[in-house]
Amino acid sequence: MLGLPQVFIMLSKPKYAIVDESLPEIGLQRCELFVEFDNCDISYAVIQPKQNKFLAFKNYQANDFKQLAEIFANDGILLFDSFLKIKFSIVNVQSTLVPSAFYEAQKNAELLAFNHQIGSADSIAKDDFGFFDAKHVFAVNDDLINFAVNQLKQVHINHCGTAFIEHGLLKNRNKAQRAISVNVHKHQFEMMVIAENQLLFYNNFYYNTAEDFIYFIMLVYEQLNLNPEEDVLEITGLIEKQSAIFSISKKYIRYVDLAMRQQAFQFSYGFEQLPAWQFQTLFSLGLCV
Repeated sequence: MLGLPQVFIMLSKPKYAIVDESLPEIGLQRCELFVEFDNCDISYAVIQPKQNKFLAFKNYQANDFKQLAEIFANDGILLFDSFLKIKFSIVNVQSTLVPSAFYEAQKNAELLAFNHQIGSADSIAKDDFGFFDAKHVFAVNDDLINFAVNQLKQVHINHCGTAFIEHGLLKNRNKAQRAISVNVHKHQFEMMVIAENQLLFYNNFYYNTAEDFIYFIMLVYEQLNLNPEEDVLEITGLIEKQSAIFSISKKYIRYVDLAMRQQAFQFSYGFEQLPAWQFQTLFSLGLCV
């Protein structure tokens, strides 16, 4: 029993902790809070919408809701309850895109069940797009919804894939070259292909090994007649240059790039310690409607 508090403190310490020294003067009440939940890992960012500038970021790793509740209870920024807006993003593969012309709200569960198994403890949510005429239907665990509402009070829930797509469409607007992008999480990833302002492909995949990862990517390349000798693969998310999945990607695809810092936003100087390609779906919540 004596060792438990020490273990817990180690787990709840943020991997990254960036807070601009001007934030107290600006005031959290003039800012928006973005939170991304990936299993029991949680990341958050604070943005001042007037300047479109991120002023704070933290990333925690936890094992369960109990530890997450402790993190929220001991983080001064997360305790604040008067943000201009709070957006909460979830990471899972239980999502599907539906063209607006075929979308009917009362059929959300039916649309999602066509491609995914929905658990008895899941609710169905829906995102709209600003740059794409479709709906993003996805499952949300009820325990997670209750946790988000209890901890953050008034909150809007998005799917991380919505932020991924919105940023991709904005970034590649009016570009003739095909854009192939992958966003990596611990055991899943999203992949999209954009050409001539249109989303040609989007899907998410589970993976356990680097071989799983590259198998799905090469399958998409083959199905869409993409050329691994010419078409560039851009990667964002939780990946390192020395990782097995980055190495194997470069083995099968000639041009593999880690994404640059997002141009749609400004970032405080402290963000230089954060790899530019990581946590981009969190920051892109600023583009979600």
